[in-house]
Amino acid sequence: MKIIRHPFLYKDPVGFVKDWIWAQWKKTGGSKLVFLFPTQAIMEFWEEQLLPVLGSWGGARFLLVDGLVREIINETRPGIIDFPPGSGSLFLRLFTEELIALEKIKYLSAAIPSPSLYSSMREELLLLKRAGIDPVAFANLAADGSQALKDLSFLYEGYQQFMEEHKLADAEEKIRLATIDVVKSSWLRTIEHLYVLGFTDFTAQQEDLLRKISKTTRVTIVFDHSIADRKGLFPPALKGGGVRDELVIPSKVRKTPTLLGYLQTTLWTEKPALAPPGVDSSIRLIKAKGGWRREIAYLAQEIKRVLTIDPNLSPDQIGVVTPYPLGTVYQIFAAQALPVTTRINQPLIEQPAARALLQPFQVVLTDFSWLEMIKYLRWGGISTKKELYAMVPPSTLEGWKGELANTFLAHEEAGHKVNGLLELLTKIASEGTLQEYLEVCLQWVTHPLLLTGFLPNSLTPEPYLKERFFQTSLLGKIKGLIENTRDSIFGFSRKKMSLKDFYLILEFLLGMETVQQPTSWENGIRLLSPQDARGISFKHTFFAGLNEGVFPRIKPEGWLLREEEIKHWPVEGLLPKNVDQLSMERLLFYYVINTPQEKLILSYCETDQEGQPLNPSSFLEDLVTLLPTLKEELQVARYKGFFLKQPATKKDLKREIADKIALERERRTGKLLTTGVMGEKEQKILTSSFTREPMSVSALEEYAACPFAFFCRRWLQLETLLEPEVLPNRLEEGSIYHQVLKEFFSGHRG
Repeated sequence: MKIIRHPFLYKDPVGFVKDWIWAQWKKTGGSKLVFLFPTQAIMEFWEEQLLPVLGSWGGARFLLVDGLVREIINETRPGIIDFPPGSGSLFLRLFTEELIALEKIKYLSAAIPSPSLYSSMREELLLLKRAGIDPVAFANLAADGSQALKDLSFLYEGYQQFMEEHKLADAEEKIRLATIDVVKSSWLRTIEHLYVLGFTDFTAQQEDLLRKISKTTRVTIVFDHSIADRKGLFPPALKGGGVRDELVIPSKVRKTPTLLGYLQTTLWTEKPALAPPGVDSSIRLIKAKGGWRREIAYLAQEIKRVLTIDPNLSPDQIGVVTPYPLGTVYQIFAAQALPVTTRINQPLIEQPAARALLQPFQVVLTDFSWLEMIKYLRWGGISTKKELYAMVPPSTLEGWKGELANTFLAHEEAGHKVNGLLELLTKIASEGTLQEYLEVCLQWVTHPLLLTGFLPNSLTPEPYLKERFFQTSLLGKIKGLIENTRDSIFGFSRKKMSLKDFYLILEFLLGMETVQQPTSWENGIRLLSPQDARGISFKHTFFAGLNEGVFPRIKPEGWLLREEEIKHWPVEGLLPKNVDQLSMERLLFYYVINTPQEKLILSYCETDQEGQPLNPSSFLEDLVTLLPTLKEELQVARYKGFFLKQPATKKDLKREIADKIALERERRTGKLLTTGVMGEKEQKILTSSFTREPMSVSALEEYAACPFAFFCRRWLQLETLLEPEVLPNRLEEGSIYHQVLKEFFSGHRG
């Protein structure tokens, strides 16, 4: 194994390939080379940069770590079954309940069995696996620890044993198995050289895998060395110790006359040089008021302005980096007609296909309520007749069968469809086994009526075709999820449970699974998180969200693996600490400010949407210290509206004028558009309502003052909308409590 520390790996990937790989590439044509990358974004960026230079890949492979592992596992263990996050968390729930019943665990028996509890426990088990700590080693570490850690060791042992017995594997288990099977892989022996590019760190398991591969194949790890000699940034190193063959490429100082170039070369250095005189437009700092959505909306306007004044700048040369939710940022940009390219991963449960899966169970759980039954019929492709709105809703399935039979008596085909949908509901019992409920899910997700409602047809308008295709593909994904869950829980599938418990499990499974939301632009503005922005380059970079608590932001520590509990364990560097998280955020910030070639625009919020002040990021303080002119040239975002108002059309204006003329004519003539005649049914309803019980004086006064308000409050039971009041934030609330207690105890001493 060889390590190269290159100062311009991220800045100049083409130069690195020409200097270090080009000769070998020409010799083999690339057919025996494999390039390993840390993220999808940096892998695609290298492909874009190298293809014009190399002309073709010539058989070379560009892979992520899971792709490399998959190549090995598919060859050596073709019968392995994937153990996805939802199934793994479900097993932990069922196994925990079993251990509690046997009184083998004490601490977790008092915990509230929420879905998030088991997903967080699974994440902590994966953290141990990434660190290379097996169940036996963890049991020894937890022996002198708290009862919570002892309980976790029981779960870890059972989780690992269950996977091994049933040939299951989660993502971390696959890396462990691939490490064992390296010597068996004939595919690895066909590789002449494995280049590991752009990683900032490795987990213990990833490092073990690379060391094992290096015994059969040449492995070269290339680190970006531009962070050397910068305060608070530590060059990446192997946890198991260095290697004999390590080469550090000396850095050549690239002087640039711009403030951006000065910032990139001197940030966090020990003795920074003096900043170039004057002010240029290569760096700008913007502050916004009113919350982060207004901040993003202003940046969208700013990007439109930049694209307008610079005809040589294309959208794909602009990068927007932000820790904010990418889905919401994408919506704001798309609303202002900006082309955007991004990857948005959302929970599967938010998709219509997932809501359709849940619907028959909601019908039974709500005792066949009218609303849920109508939704269910619509998912099955049954149009709601007007008779359905006039019926007295039954509270039983048999009652619904009778009502719907009468409703669709003249529509034989629709009646057969309704009977098919009601037949499915008869299979949903109030109590059953997990396998029985999963079989109902499979019957519903493959039901012809449900599929017909999702599949595109000749009458589907063009704008909705893409969404229909996407949702149809999600039905296939849901079917695979249900089958995988059924096949991976084995003996637990016969566990009895209530329908309500199963519904919560099904919601949890759909919430754990994510889907990538398709976006419409291939060459639009690149929208990225800070984690995906490292190693990528743009002409212009916009970095939004530089507020304390947003970036940097320390993630809360584990529920059981708390730093105070594990700080004395002999696992230094294997399990992350808060200080490690802060170092990683600092490293990501450094890489983000190195993404632009020409201009860097930074933004933060001065106040939130309620007007409360916010603190700027501590990283901004470092920038302002280095470049005082940033604060002097600070730009304040001026954006009053959230979305741009659409100009009124002539048609809208004509309709508005016509409505005003009609209202004025009614006022002058006294002739209303309504007839004033009340139907017989309406008269009966009013008579029964007003004579049901004597009306109080206050009710009569309310009716005389405003009949509409009386109708809303007394009939519809609507609450009066009060004037909004500004509630104190937690800090102010705590100060108020403190002052009240101080005044109380000062007068009641002793």
